[in-house]
Amino acid sequence: MKILISTDMEGITGVDSYNQIQNTSDNCYFDACDLLTKETNIAIEACFLSGAELVYVVDGHGSGHNILRDKLHPKAEFLEKKELRMIEGIDKGVDFLILLGYHGRSLCHNSFTAHSYSSVLISKVKVNGVEVSEGELNAAVAKFLGIKTIFISGTDKGIEELPIKNIISVITKESLFWDLAKSYDIDETLLKIKEGIMQSIREHENISFISFPIKNLVFEVEFNYAFLAETCNEKKVNQKTIMFNADDVLEGYKKLMNLLSYAKERYNQVYS
Repeated sequence: MKILISTDMEGITGVDSYNQIQNTSDNCYFDACDLLTKETNIAIEACFLSGAELVYVVDGHGSGHNILRDKLHPKAEFLEKKELRMIEGIDKGVDFLILLGYHGRSLCHNSFTAHSYSSVLISKVKVNGVEVSEGELNAAVAKFLGIKTIFISGTDKGIEELPIKNIISVITKESLFWDLAKSYDIDETLLKIKEGIMQSIREHENISFISFPIKNLVFEVEFNYAFLAETCNEKKVNQKTIMFNADDVLEGYKKLMNLLSYAKERYNQVYS
């Protein structure tokens, strides 16, 4: 049994302020990295205790340099973010996907750090006219490859928005505002995550695939700035929004990741 753990930072228990993830030179950021690493290690341990032969870990937050590598569980295999970004390794023959520390989709009031792939660059992402979150789209790619997403932890809003029947989940915090949340007791939450992952592996047959279309898709990407769309070689919906077709969700996801890289490069050119 092979398992991929995709981590994000905003939904990690104990990370309650945007300031903890914004300033990477501040001590509070390094504390958040430590919390992320501890929660990831708990998840890895749960996988191995449940019979996993191989556990891949991808650091899905930002540049992917947030997990403290020297403190990461030694039996796990860390994967650098490449073309598949937050779900790097999903194409390595894994059996299950675990989402750790996830948050909600953008444009939702009182949802801690709600965004879709980049709060700086992208306002929202739609698939077939419906706004989607990172968790939804990542789980949809897994579905296309025949892989079940069996567990999610993160913010209250992030978990509410994931349409997977019988998925095992642990809410780590209550969203108060976009930049502020209130975590539940850290030790108790870590124990729930460990027990929840073990339960999800035992009961994986009862967990459904995500309710999400995976073929013949139309993606819309609304950027935060019009200049990000003006030089983009895709159909323009309006001054800030582009759209493209994809035969399947994996193709669309890869194209979205390429657009994100383009937007980051263009943004840096303008603001350098």
